[in-house]
Amino acid sequence: MIRVNLAGLWTPGRLWAEWAPSGQRIIAAAAEEIDRVWAEAVATAAAKAAGQASGQAPADAVAKAAAKTAAGASTHPGRMLFDGAMCRLESFRVDGDTLRLSVSPTSYKSFLATNLAGPGRVERFGPAVAANPVGVSALLTTADGWLLLGRRSAAVAHHPHRVHPFAGTLEPGDVPDVFGAVRRELREELGLDGAAIGSLACLGMVRDGAIDQPELIFAVDSTLGRAEIERGLDGAEHDGLVAIPAMREGIERALADAGDWTPVARGAVGLVVIHKSAATGDSSLVAGPPRSRPGGPPGEDGFGGCENPR
Repeated sequence: MIRVNLAGLWTPGRLWAEWAPSGQRIIAAAAEEIDRVWAEAVATAAAKAAGQASGQAPADAVAKAAAKTAAGASTHPGRMLFDGAMCRLESFRVDGDTLRLSVSPTSYKSFLATNLAGPGRVERFGPAVAANPVGVSALLTTADGWLLLGRRSAAVAHHPHRVHPFAGTLEPGDVPDVFGAVRRELREELGLDGAAIGSLACLGMVRDGAIDQPELIFAVDSTLGRAEIERGLDGAEHDGLVAIPAMREGIERALADAGDWTPVARGAVGLVVIHKSAATGDSSLVAGPPRSRPGGPPGEDGFGGCENPR
């Protein structure tokens, strides 16, 4: 299930993040649970990695890997899990033609043990325990008329092997410029930078009902063709690209056979269809750069409904 919290169109200079007091409340019992879940996740990841390297069964590798979980291996990128700094969404508001996010510090460890653990964990300790990090997801339209998503690899912690936008999270160093997070993800996952990015716009915010994480959706038009972009794909995070003809008919066919798509991928494509159709005045056309206009209510394709995430 996907929910649309906000829809509109915000270009660079019209989307900002600012620091706010944290509304996350972690009582002692919740903190113990977060530590337990994290330790188990790191041990499982370590065992899997050790088993693959040595040919051992995962259960046999757990004991050898357990010591590493207490030695700080989980706090460094590239070593199993990474307890990276993230930004928790506290609230958002639209001021005229500008979208402003209020955020506070959180971490991947907290995210893993709250949002990613499912609604039961959050209900047990109350909604204020959730990390609610701001995600950023980019849908890319190529110069030769393809809409691109990624097929996530087995190495990722969430939604392995499923179709998803090119995505990451807002990090403390990205504040106040949210678009900086999107540019970083495009550079890391696809090698895109500078002149390869023709236009960039935020289309709104959606939430995957299973984890209730706020996800900002971005439409990106590249000056490069599909083949050139595919050559820059990060093979560690993605098994490959999923390319759809950037026309409404082609997208509707893809959505009808999208059993392996994540909820965010479905919501993101829906927003792209709505906004690019509105921008061009042609309901069949998706390709082409979006026009700048103030944020407003979504179109009429069933993606309506704005709600405060708090």
